[in-house]
Amino acid sequence: MTTVDRSHASSRILRQRGHRVVLHVAESWGAGVRAAVLQFVAATPEVEHHLLRGVTRAEFSDDGEAIFASVGVLPHGALAAHRAIRRAVRNVQPDVVHAHSSFAGLFVRTAIRNTPLRRIAYSPHCFAFERRDTSTLKRAVIRRVEAALARNTDTIAACSAAEAITAGHLRARRVVLVPNVSRIPALAMLERRHHLRVVAVGRIGAQKDPDFFRETIDLLQARNPLITARWIGDGDDHGARHRLEAAGIHTTGWLPSFDTHRTLGAAGVYLHTARWEGFPVSILEAVELGIPVIAREVPTLQGAIATPGITTPDQMAAAADELIAGGEDARQRNLDAWRELLAENTTEHQARALRSV
Repeated sequence: MTTVDRSHASSRILRQRGHRVVLHVAESWGAGVRAAVLQFVAATPEVEHHLLRGVTRAEFSDDGEAIFASVGVLPHGALAAHRAIRRAVRNVQPDVVHAHSSFAGLFVRTAIRNTPLRRIAYSPHCFAFERRDTSTLKRAVIRRVEAALARNTDTIAACSAAEAITAGHLRARRVVLVPNVSRIPALAMLERRHHLRVVAVGRIGAQKDPDFFRETIDLLQARNPLITARWIGDGDDHGARHRLEAAGIHTTGWLPSFDTHRTLGAAGVYLHTARWEGFPVSILEAVELGIPVIAREVPTLQGAIATPGITTPDQMAAAADELIAGGEDARQRNLDAWRELLAENTTEHQARALRSV
């Protein structure tokens, strides 16, 4: 670990005082995973949180890491990652090792054993076998690996009802639904609203399906030429980014959290176009900022979206056009539907679920 590490003696003292110690492990420390983990920490201030994270992604940012008792680097490669995880476990002596997303879930559960005194929790943040940019055979292999690893897991902490059902199919010992929540600074809500600006948020890559967004914008602008569009984020798919920009869609690049929220808060409509997803924090953030959301219906979000039945760019463009043309009444109906659906996505519900984990 690279910052303040506690000694074994201090660990025992903290336990005597009733503290729980959690070591979070995340190979991909960016975007939704980072936002979710930071909120987990904020929701359970009575727990001592440590972090071991990778730094390979372009959207990496260390802002917010001061809330951890210590922060360490998870290196490239399975063998190096295993050594780093074991070393962090020796130094921190956690009650729970909480692995976040697929690679960390693999590394943690093949590096250490789940025991009554050091339990392993796993948040998939969308199982890798839900991807739609890989072959059926590869997805089947990943599912079998996840089922095998579930035997060395105390609890799978699912972020949606659909993910909890999937975890149950893996015969996990225990599944707890831990709802995602948003953390929006009040100042981010002060930006002037551009009602004809349509945005997407996230990594420009296969999961978020930027071409679906681009096609939607083409169709939407054919209906209303005054519409403008932005993609808030960046990614490794340079071809997709070039296609967005060639279509007149501005890409912001990776922004600090506050600027991301401020840019999202200035939009008129947020279009969520992902082909697969756990439960997107960006939807929660948009709703909290008062931005209407139109989401693509995919199996991993079954029953979790307020705009069901949208599966094509044409359907999404029609829905966005209707929402914009409907003015404030249509915006409010959209937000009311989302707020009713997301009524359980609160810090109180999340903290209760995390304490159960």
